[in-house]
Amino acid sequence: MPTDETAGSASHAAFSLGHLDVDEITPTRRDRIERKIIAALAGAVAEERLAGCDCSATARQDHASAADLALRVCGGQRETNAYLAWLYIRTEMLIERRWPAIEALAAILLERRTLHKRELPTTIQRILDPAGIAAGFRAATPAPRD
Repeated sequence: MPTDETAGSASHAAFSLGHLDVDEITPTRRDRIERKIIAALAGAVAEERLAGCDCSATARQDHASAADLALRVCGGQRETNAYLAWLYIRTEMLIERRWPAIEALAAILLERRTLHKRELPTTIQRILDPAGIAAGFRAATPAPRD
């Protein structure tokens, strides 16, 4: 929901890594962690694209979470900084490629104020369907069920 300081916010489930031995992280686990880091960075990247300014102050907690995850995967500050820089660039590229879909989802959220977890798969599928965006997706969005 938009506030005086942000265009809105999203929440997601906590992600616990437990104890990590950097040398024993499986490729599958690294992929999951990378996805969590990208998710943590994506809000600020999208807000920066929309507002055209540095929004890092409003995303301080998300950036801290991303940095913590990256440090636990990498183990050292130099590698962590490079890893985060690479994931930030990946996040920017993902946001750029998906911008029309992100705008469509944002419009739905601004209109409805909330989207239930059970509605997400169908809603996202309809957004990603090329006909969904071209047809002004809102009409195809299911009404919320309470």
